[in-house]
Amino acid sequence: MNTDTSRYARWLPALLLVLSWLALWLTGLWLTPARPDEAIAVVRVNDVYLDGRRFTCEHLSETNDFSLGCTLARGAGELRVETRWDLPTSCAATWHGESLACQLRGFGYFHVVAEVTAPAEIAATFAPGDVTLVALGVNEQSWLWIGLGVLAATSLLALYAVWVWSRRSPRPILTAGLILAWLLPLNLIIVVANYAGLSMID
Repeated sequence: MNTDTSRYARWLPALLLVLSWLALWLTGLWLTPARPDEAIAVVRVNDVYLDGRRFTCEHLSETNDFSLGCTLARGAGELRVETRWDLPTSCAATWHGESLACQLRGFGYFHVVAEVTAPAEIAATFAPGDVTLVALGVNEQSWLWIGLGVLAATSLLALYAVWVWSRRSPRPILTAGLILAWLLPLNLIIVVANYAGLSMID
């Protein structure tokens, strides 16, 4: 009985490490990030956050993928947001032909947010909005720290798995070194590759 328990305990940290890799990969597949070169990542109307994938977008420039014209129809009218990233950057928004104040926030592939200021009755048309990283208060800086935390957690899990497997080896230090030589780089590649995909999600 104790032998079986010990055997299961040896497999547990390795299993948890593989499951954490799988969770990162499946999260990316499930969320299916909207790339800002195909849509504005997030449109914020007052305090209502709208996922850019809800909009129909077209490119306004042949040379700049981030210059977009995006529309979202509602029964009461149509919201159109145009972003231009040729210097200087600009944002223009209209509701049923009426101009609204608009400004851009964010950069590159990580969150491009068009912040539209509109009368309360217009914003209410889009309530309750979408759950996005931006809506949850996650910015570029916090997203970086979250990523470093994920990498640190999986690295510690890898170290623990190696310790469990190597401590009964005739040469535990050599065995641990050989395993770590490929396991830590593998963990780094898997986490960075999957997390880079998740960083495009807004």
